[in-house]
Amino acid sequence: MKALTITARDTQPTVQDLPQPDPAAGEVLVEVEAATVNGFDVSVAAGYVFDMLPHEFPIVLGRDFVGTVAAVGEGVTGVSVGDRVAGVIPGVGLGPRTGTIADHVAAPATAVTRVPDGLGAQQAAVIGLAGIAAYDALEALAVHAGETVLVSGATGGAGSIALQLALQAGATVIGTARPGKEEEYVRGLGATHTVDWTGDLTAAVREIAPDGVDKALHFAGDAATIGQLVRAGGATPEALGRDDITLAASWPPPPPTSSLTCSTSSPTARSASTSKRPCPWTARRRPSDCSPTAPSARSSSPADRSARAGDDRRPAPSARRSCAAPTTNWSE
Repeated sequence: MKALTITARDTQPTVQDLPQPDPAAGEVLVEVEAATVNGFDVSVAAGYVFDMLPHEFPIVLGRDFVGTVAAVGEGVTGVSVGDRVAGVIPGVGLGPRTGTIADHVAAPATAVTRVPDGLGAQQAAVIGLAGIAAYDALEALAVHAGETVLVSGATGGAGSIALQLALQAGATVIGTARPGKEEEYVRGLGATHTVDWTGDLTAAVREIAPDGVDKALHFAGDAATIGQLVRAGGATPEALGRDDITLAASWPPPPPTSSLTCSTSSPTARSASTSKRPCPWTARRRPSDCSPTAPSARSSSPADRSARAGDDRRPAPSARRSCAAPTTNWSE
């Protein structure tokens, strides 16, 4: 089969012929229609993650996919040959069987779900990693009606979805976008306000929310600047040089079986500071009567956590980060 691979450190991605995988017990073999290129894949291709994650060359790129089930392994129920499914590869291991930009991919049956009728392959494919990350980030922030939420990176895959989810929750949403097509796009998603991230972002946000925003999602941009735009509330020491906000996060979970609700806390930013491209974070005000947000533990294994590349600036120590990435369609 054809696959987009990295064959060694410091090499460029190339299309190679690899053996077609056979589905193991509990797995399905999917003939891939479409996959996505996420920020995590860019980090893999650039070699940023090899000192942090288990890997075996050749590495097939891609983490989410849409396709048709071609075969099922022993013990698989609920999924049949011919079903059109979407899925996300669980875990963070990298190798010849863990990528999706290929003709075929073998994945746990619990990591796929049927694609609704009428949904195109590319539209379904881009929901995977980015959609889970966006949903999880909103859940971590517990966005409520009447709150003002800043989405930094609103034009990216996760940011676009998070913006819409925040609007559905009844929030007033400020999205970052450059004037022109980016602003039109973010406004088209329903953003209440847009601010130009290439200018004085602080002044632009303060003009809309003079006291600061209630909550912020950082998918791109300067983490320190975004952190200073969250209005005060509480007095327990935290990150970013502030003692009045809580940093919360959720990593993209493994299987999107029935709903996008699984999450887990990432390592602290301090412990992950060796990464050249750390993940961003989500921030919210801390009410004076609550303690720092506890990590979610619905996915207990580090192998069940997906990583993502953020910008080149390192978040402050102890930040628990929301990992997501701008998503680009890929199909044959």
